[in-house]
Amino acid sequence: MSLYRHWRKLRDPKATEAYLRVAVLNRCRSQIRTRVRDRLRIGSDPAVPPHVVGSHEVAVSREDATLVGTALRRLPGRQREVVTCHYLLELTVAETAETLGISDGAVKRHAHRGLRALHTALEVSR
Repeated sequence: MSLYRHWRKLRDPKATEAYLRVAVLNRCRSQIRTRVRDRLRIGSDPAVPPHVVGSHEVAVSREDATLVGTALRRLPGRQREVVTCHYLLELTVAETAETLGISDGAVKRHAHRGLRALHTALEVSR
């Protein structure tokens, strides 16, 4: 949606994929922050101190995110689109199919192949 709203402001049409990737990542980060904040607000017990994330955990988390991002970029285009829509944006199979203009079966096939390729790539990198 953000890409569509700001399409005219996009200086270089060749940068559309990069812009979309950043927009998706930012939206995902925002959703994660919102969920974490809501969970802390709902289930927080003032007697129990909140978990403090150490610098080691942050470094490992960033390293993992970098590995996943690199593996995701190496997927074929359609697999990358399906994995991004279905797993990162949390669209249903039907919503993903409609968004990408493909059948439900194609979404399932590309998701399966994409996840298998990601799993293989991430196992090799460890």
